[in-house]
Amino acid sequence: MSVIRYMFLRGAKSCGSPLRWVIFEHADNLTSDTQAFLRRMLETTVETTRFVFECRDVGAISEPILSRASIINISAPDDTEIIYEVKRRSGFTISDSIATEIAALSFGNLRSAVLNTLAYKINGTLFHKATIDNMLNTRPYRDWE
Repeated sequence: MSVIRYMFLRGAKSCGSPLRWVIFEHADNLTSDTQAFLRRMLETTVETTRFVFECRDVGAISEPILSRASIINISAPDDTEIIYEVKRRSGFTISDSIATEIAALSFGNLRSAVLNTLAYKINGTLFHKATIDNMLNTRPYRDWE
């Protein structure tokens, strides 16, 4: 897996651009050692690479990285945007009431809403947080001895 990541960083360039783009989702979960390594990468690849750090807590990113960054705040989509996206991704086959319920369950998280839409299309049921917690807590225990 690390070989694939290395090759991505070495050779992936966007079309017609001399820059490489590296995107880190949930960058606020990176360890301090990882952030120190990334800071060194930022210093050595500034001419050819741009890094995008997606995070919910900017305070979790180290100061040396923040000093080299431009911070852009993107607000969560509102319920109207989520309802439209749920309906669009379902081919406008989901009713308004189900789309509204999915939007309410997502708490502004579009990824969660889309996954819940897919689950509804497959199973015909919505996954509430309590349902997901229950599924995780009642996983069958397998004896590996």
